[in-house]
Amino acid sequence: MKEQPTLKLRILFSGVLFLFIIGTLNAQQQHKTPYQHRIGEITQKYFKLLYGYNKQLTVYDRMQLDMITDGEEASGFILGVGILGYAANHSETDTKRLLSQIKIELKQAERLKTAVDFKREANKKLEAARKKREAERNRIQDQFEKTDAGKIQAEIRDNYYKWLSKGEFEKNADYEIRKEKLSKETFFEICNSTIKNRIKDISNYDLKTELLPYDSENEVFSISFSLNDLNKWQNTLKIPIKDAENFKNEWDVKWEQNLSDWCLIDNYLYPTKITLSNTKNESQYRFVLPLSNQKNIIVAFNGLGLENVYTKDVVFDFSTGSVKKSKQEIKDSLDNAFYDNKIDSVFNAYNREILNNHFNIDKETLSIDNKPIIDKENPDKNESFDLAFEKLKNTCNEFSEELENKFNLKRDSTYLQYSEYFPNRLEFNTLYEEGGNVAVQKAAEITRKENMYSKYSEYFPNKSEFNILYIQGENIVIQKVENLKKRDKMYVQYSELFPIKAEFDSVYEQGESVVIERVKDLKTLKTLGECVKTIQSINFMKVDEYGIQELIKNCKDRKIYPEALKIVFDNNKGISKMWEKEGMYFYNQSEFYESYTSGDYKKILKEKKKKI
Repeated sequence: MKEQPTLKLRILFSGVLFLFIIGTLNAQQQHKTPYQHRIGEITQKYFKLLYGYNKQLTVYDRMQLDMITDGEEASGFILGVGILGYAANHSETDTKRLLSQIKIELKQAERLKTAVDFKREANKKLEAARKKREAERNRIQDQFEKTDAGKIQAEIRDNYYKWLSKGEFEKNADYEIRKEKLSKETFFEICNSTIKNRIKDISNYDLKTELLPYDSENEVFSISFSLNDLNKWQNTLKIPIKDAENFKNEWDVKWEQNLSDWCLIDNYLYPTKITLSNTKNESQYRFVLPLSNQKNIIVAFNGLGLENVYTKDVVFDFSTGSVKKSKQEIKDSLDNAFYDNKIDSVFNAYNREILNNHFNIDKETLSIDNKPIIDKENPDKNESFDLAFEKLKNTCNEFSEELENKFNLKRDSTYLQYSEYFPNRLEFNTLYEEGGNVAVQKAAEITRKENMYSKYSEYFPNKSEFNILYIQGENIVIQKVENLKKRDKMYVQYSELFPIKAEFDSVYEQGESVVIERVKDLKTLKTLGECVKTIQSINFMKVDEYGIQELIKNCKDRKIYPEALKIVFDNNKGISKMWEKEGMYFYNQSEFYESYTSGDYKKILKEKKKKI
């Protein structure tokens, strides 16, 4: 293998050094154990092999290599990158053999571990766990700050901090007096106004109501409520049976929002009572929000991170509009509110994660039963926040796995149901993951429709006709096709009578009975056409020996009567000559023919002449 120049090696050193310099500088300050020393030797050995560096390492090279490969993570990274390059230029067998050799030497090196190594590993795991917990706490805090409760707390903290700050033109004595006399009152006002302003500013509430069927036995209407599609409940309204029908007909309501009677649910603001105003008769109906996870809107000064002896341990309760003053009550409320809010924050954060879970197509959430129960009477009995957090975390993970399993089972069962429309399983999976059952059903319906059109396209030269029928139902399409098949079958039977199929189709559209009548007519005309020579030789004033006159007589009340007579007049010289000579005395050819063949023609003609 070609040797690489020292400059290229140093450039590589510099790049990798940038990634690991912070972590490895601390490690360099510690004394290397035999195990660490051996790991360094193994790394250097395979570094030269993997990176094709066959020259003797300089002191500078060794120093930098020691630095960037110090510790198992750094060493593993350097070797991992090298192995990728090695695999690109060597066979799979050679690569596997080299990997096996490296693993053996690293495994043997573990025999050199001492108590110092094990302690360092334990400390490293503890530090990693601590960072993970800290990151999780920060994530939860970030989630909390995005909620209504978090925004309220931040605004109160900012506004109260400004009030607590000493003014540029304020004497120290005046500043202390101001804090002593007005701290609690100002805290009260800022909390109250901030919460009310937040309620005013909120415009994303979507309240849906539905009046359910009347319960005539109990004389009550049930009303279904849905707030932001997350919280759903029902209330009942007592309406006498004599007024029920009129009440239902006039049910047209809107939500009358107010600034009182609000609470927190999962750290978001919700009304505790719903007032509906009927726009038709100006009646009002008030309903209590019966959701079990409601929390009072409480702001604890100690949770704001500010210092003020005059508001220490003060807790503002929006539901009562007051500041609690009992020391024991303040302590209990503070502890419970702090614990409760943290648990709510975690529970809410996990539920939002679950709602956004790729596999949660039915938008399920953790039940309220999964949230730790807080014993407000005996707070000492409450489990620690860390333990409660771990339980919630495990529950969330289990729930997420269950969601994935349910998703996969539902996806597979759905595929079995619609597999005929998706020959490509990968295409189905992608569609299902993007839109669930609804998307699959729509795609299957489109494919089903196209398959049906492809099958019957010969009967629908205009696709829009097919589309119109398909909207009415597949059975309508099939009925139409069956009718067209029956039409074509009938046309084959009578095609010799209809040289142009469009003529037959137009007759068929009027009904099969019309077709039968038309066939009968065409057969008659055909028979007459085949008897032209006989017609030419017949004396229509004498006895009908060939049945021609009888055949024409049978056409008298049919549409083809004029056509039948035309054949006679065009081909029989006797009758045509007489028509030219004496036809003027008759209304039309029909009257003339019937008189001519009646046996009393001369008498009838004489009478006709007299009238002129």
